[in-house]
Amino acid sequence: MLFDIYVFTHIFPENLMALRGDRMSRRDRTIDLQLKDRIRLCGKTHYRIAKDADISPDIIDRFMSGERDIRLVTAAKIAEALGLELRPMSDNQGS
Repeated sequence: MLFDIYVFTHIFPENLMALRGDRMSRRDRTIDLQLKDRIRLCGKTHYRIAKDADISPDIIDRFMSGERDIRLVTAAKIAEALGLELRPMSDNQGS
């Protein structure tokens, strides 16, 4: 099963994509890119997100800097800490 077919719900409304000038469709956005964007936009520190997600702050720091990838279970914890959820992308979503 490919995990990059999963997206966050309510993470890239059309107006946010237009505001950012993002030309990629939701279908082309991988979980890691969406999660990194959401972390940048949330206004919380990496430390606060990590504590809310019950993970080490070093994991988020290294993930955001590109030093490491994270497991899907870790992505789900971070998403939950940000008030998001992971769900399968339906066929009618995307560009």
